[in-house]
Amino acid sequence: MKPPAWFIKAIEILDPLLSVRRSQVSAHWVIERKAVIPITELDTLRRRTARVWRWIHFPNEEQKKQLHANRVSWQALQDEVTSAELGKRVICRPRVLNQQVYNDLCQSDIRRYGGYARFCTDMEQAEERREADVERMTSNKRQAMNGEVYDMLNFMERRRSAELGHGHQDLAYLLHGRHSQPGDAPVIQLTDF
Repeated sequence: MKPPAWFIKAIEILDPLLSVRRSQVSAHWVIERKAVIPITELDTLRRRTARVWRWIHFPNEEQKKQLHANRVSWQALQDEVTSAELGKRVICRPRVLNQQVYNDLCQSDIRRYGGYARFCTDMEQAEERREADVERMTSNKRQAMNGEVYDMLNFMERRRSAELGHGHQDLAYLLHGRHSQPGDAPVIQLTDF
């Protein structure tokens, strides 16, 4: 039995280290993540599995009362051993693969990275960085424009100063760059006020 294609695609987008397989000992799916499993941990898992197997097949009076719980525990341990031998760690063992399982994986992933508060803090910091970049670029543009305008005004001032120094007395020419004509009077005169 193969897992649904949408689920495989969704968990690959969520975390490329995740994989899904069908359990060999139960009617569960096993969602696992690639990991480094030390040989000592693998040996411990094997010993625990063997111990629970003995409790199931050769139970004492106390273990007979917990037979079902021991079977469930043995199935989970067997899945963990199989995953550990493949170099993976079991994340969860759902019976069905549906949207709720995916949502739970997303929620546990958010918790693993520090919870919703850290997720929100990272989003806010990214937004602040973007705003700072926009402000920096705008500031650079303003500075370049101000420098260009200052250079233009400085050029005009030096040019007019040089013309005044050469004896030009026509104010319209000095202000507007052309000789005055009889109809070139300003629209608003100071005498109007």
